[in-house]
Amino acid sequence: MSFALRCEKRSVDSRWLVAALVYAAVIIFVSSRPYLRAPGPEFELKDSLAHAVEYGIMAALLFRALAPLVWPDALVAFLLVITATASLAAADEVFQGTVPGRHRDILDWASDLAGASTAVAISLAWSRRAGTRA
Repeated sequence: MSFALRCEKRSVDSRWLVAALVYAAVIIFVSSRPYLRAPGPEFELKDSLAHAVEYGIMAALLFRALAPLVWPDALVAFLLVITATASLAAADEVFQGTVPGRHRDILDWASDLAGASTAVAISLAWSRRAGTRA
């Protein structure tokens, strides 16, 4: 069923919700790894970029799953997805504080929210462009 049709029916897209839940489980699993570092070459904002991308993907999945519930109210869709993503990100940061070699960092959470906000803004624009009016 298309995004537009889901919006008309105001129903959650269970395929995207399952994808978001699986991705959330992957995030928690990766967070449980002690002394984890992002792969690739080292540069100054590497950790922040990794967090932004990680939670940008999460927010995009949640947008596809949950936005039809409140569409066409774009602000409510934005707030719904950001609230869910921010809650997961906060829980992840608290959990990381219990893992050896990992630590809690409010700047990581801020990077998570920056990535999520960007992804939801792009998702909103894309949905509007695809013909689903907001």
